Amino acid sequence: MIQSTQGIVLQTLKYGESSLICRIYTEKFGLVSYMVNGVRSTKSIGKAVLLQAGNILDLEVYNRENKNLQHVKEYKLAHLFKHISHHIIKTSICLFTLELLNHSIQEQENNDSLYHFIINSILHLDKMDCDDVAFPVWFAIQLSKQIGYEPGNEFDNLHPFFSLKEGLFHSIPQDEYSINRTCSRYWNEVLQQEFPANIYEKNQERREMLDAVQLYFRYHIENFKPLKSPPILHQVLS
Repeated sequence: MIQSTQGIVLQTLKYGESSLICRIYTEKFGLVSYMVNGVRSTKSIGKAVLLQAGNILDLEVYNRENKNLQHVKEYKLAHLFKHISHHIIKTSICLFTLELLNHSIQEQENNDSLYHFIINSILHLDKMDCDDVAFPVWFAIQLSKQIGYEPGNEFDNLHPFFSLKEGLFHSIPQDEYSINRTCSRYWNEVLQQEFPANIYEKNQERREMLDAVQLYFRYHIENFKPLKSPPILHQVLS
């Protein structure tokens, strides 16, 4: 049965001589792996470009129950980015975002809230003209909330230390998994932000927060693999 949906390409892998397998987070079906045939031939090279990771597509797909690999019938760009594709900082941030999503999302079912959070965040990254440096930490903390790993209590003067392993704010550092008072306050502030804003007094604090959110995902998501993009991100944002 052919269905229409929108989706964002998270990852693209070559398959055979001319095909691609694309992991796409879709509006209707959640995370789906799709086979796209014949797009790497000389005649179809332009179509393959549309399947680059990060692109948001309008799709017509074959959706067959109990199949791990579905097929795409037709696809076209749903949004044309103005800056992400040629702005080195935005490109690097987008790659981090996609890698984090690839390692975090397992849902093969509809989740409107998560889908629209992802799409709206990427579109905001494309158009924002300042505070790019704040986006990676903001996106990671907001994503943790979207997928069910929001802190179990609130930050306040009596609970100023956040334990990455427990996901709780405490009166004193609990263990080596607790971040310092300043980063704990930042974590709480970022959690309240509707859009990313740079609240860090020093670049080092932002770097510490980016390292902390990666640890948080490792402690709370089973088989979460170390990310490869943060070292590049540290360089371009320094």
